Amino acid sequence: MKNKNYLGRNLKKIMLEKNLTQKEVADKIGIEQTVISRWARGAAVPTIASIKKLSSVFGVPLNYFLENYEDEEDRYKKLLQLEEENSRMIKEILQEIREIKKQK
Repeated sequence: MKNKNYLGRNLKKIMLEKNLTQKEVADKIGIEQTVISRWARGAAVPTIASIKKLSSVFGVPLNYFLENYEDEEDRYKKLLQLEEENSRMIKEILQEIREIKKQK
C-alpha cells in the first residue's frame, strides 16, 4: 500500500457514514479497539485477512480500503460538477464571441 493512508481515510469515512465507533467495528471483527485506531491514523497496516473482514462488515469491495476509492455516487457528483462547469464556460465563450461580432 502506498504511503497515502487510503485505508485510514476510508475507514474513518465509512465508520462515520454507518455511525459506528472504533469499538463497535473492533468487536465485529474480533480485535482490540486500539488496533482500529492505529489503522485509522495510518500507524499500522492490517493484514489482508483483516481488510477482508472490514469489507464484509461494511459491505464494500476490498479495494475500498486499498486505493483512493470513490463510490458511484461520488463519481456521479463529480461528473455533474464538471458538466455544470463546462456549460458555464461554453456560455461565457459564446457571449464573448457575440460581443466580438457586435464590435465588427
